[in-house]
Amino acid sequence: MIIDIHTHNFERQGTAPIVEGAKRNGIDRIVLLGDVLRHGYYPTPEQIVKINDDTAADVEKYDGFCLGFCHLNPSHTGEFQVQEMRRVLSKKNFCGVKLECSWNCRKPEMDPIMEELEKQ
Repeated sequence: MIIDIHTHNFERQGTAPIVEGAKRNGIDRIVLLGDVLRHGYYPTPEQIVKINDDTAADVEKYDGFCLGFCHLNPSHTGEFQVQEMRRVLSKKNFCGVKLECSWNCRKPEMDPIMEELEKQ
């Protein structure tokens, strides 16, 4: 089985061309990480929710082919991160977390995410 573990479902192009191209090239499943740079490096909590909702819609639309990751930005409160992670990871076919690229994993802001993931 071939799984593409790093696929971004960009809102402007839609996910259909990505899925069609993957299938045409023998890929069995793809992991959708979301349109994570749509709002720049520091999206608001509302923008994070929108990115995750769009990814969830694509995961549901292509059920059995797409897996999803929950997008988070550690610049937000630990409470928001944990709440959003629980909301998204409880959905069918979600299996991981995509962190905003501008954060070092050793920063203390990462602690709520790591502590919650240990419980999953």
